[in-house]
Amino acid sequence: MIEDAEERGLISPGATTLIEPTSGNTGLGLVLIAIHKGYRFIAVMPAKYSLDKQILLRYMGAELYLTDPALGFPGMYDKVEQLQKELPNVHVLNQVTNKANSEAHFRLTGPEIWKDTAGKVDIFVAASGTGGGAPGKHKIQGVGPGFLPEVLDTSVIDETVTVTTEEAMANARRLAKEEGLLVGISSGANLAACLKVASREENKGKMIVTVFPSGGERYMNSDLFADLIGWTPLVELKRITGNDGVDARIVGKVEAYQPLCSVKDRSALRSDLFLLFLLSWLVREFRCYTTSFSWPTVSGSSDQLKNSKLRRGHMVNGQSAVCPALHVSQIQI
Repeated sequence: MIEDAEERGLISPGATTLIEPTSGNTGLGLVLIAIHKGYRFIAVMPAKYSLDKQILLRYMGAELYLTDPALGFPGMYDKVEQLQKELPNVHVLNQVTNKANSEAHFRLTGPEIWKDTAGKVDIFVAASGTGGGAPGKHKIQGVGPGFLPEVLDTSVIDETVTVTTEEAMANARRLAKEEGLLVGISSGANLAACLKVASREENKGKMIVTVFPSGGERYMNSDLFADLIGWTPLVELKRITGNDGVDARIVGKVEAYQPLCSVKDRSALRSDLFLLFLLSWLVREFRCYTTSFSWPTVSGSSDQLKNSKLRRGHMVNGQSAVCPALHVSQIQI
């Protein structure tokens, strides 16, 4: 997609900012090419998607904007449109409408499959990602966005096989334990669909081909690994909140640290900053997007912070040689 845009004179290294709405995997591929070619790259994705992907995107230098999961894919594209209006020299690659996306599979993936099977492939099975899929709530990241993108050629599809989140995760775990293949959730969905197709009497002995599009290490903080992690407070919170979000209240106080002249002061500050980071992550993970942090100005006196509402945010109003700290006495979720 990047090379196609370059050939058509739409973008140039060092001048154009590339933006892409992504569930993570395509974004990781694009930021790799952007680095080598000298482009600034911005990824936009729903906040519910894998924390591992978010970390990797940032680690590789991408700028990442997270959107409210309750708004789904439309919310993600609304954010992209907003960035287009705010930033100069922007080009949106848009994998769901970009013909270069599907053309790459026609030129590369198809011939590779044909060569590897000596032209004997009978059935090709793959979950529909940016090519579209059936709407519905699920946790198979990257597939079934709930709309049919322009690049999807439905004329080549013979049938649709339904796979549940549980089936997808079970087969992803099976691939790891039985085949030594560390794959992601959508890869497990592909295998689940293949097994359903292969179980039919008319398909006995046929060559069935699929693709495993992502690695399992990108989902270590997702439900795919929940059985290994076991019970933790965060796992329990995820179970409770489900897909509906959560209302949160924090009761505490903000007060000022004087210049940090002792190990005790520095340790206390580190503890408070870690708590702030944890709270910010909890708020983002559990979708408290409708409200906001409120920080009193730090002036050396203690202020009572009650019934403050939460959203992703950062501490402000810190003064030179005086560090604000949050002491939490109660969290209700």
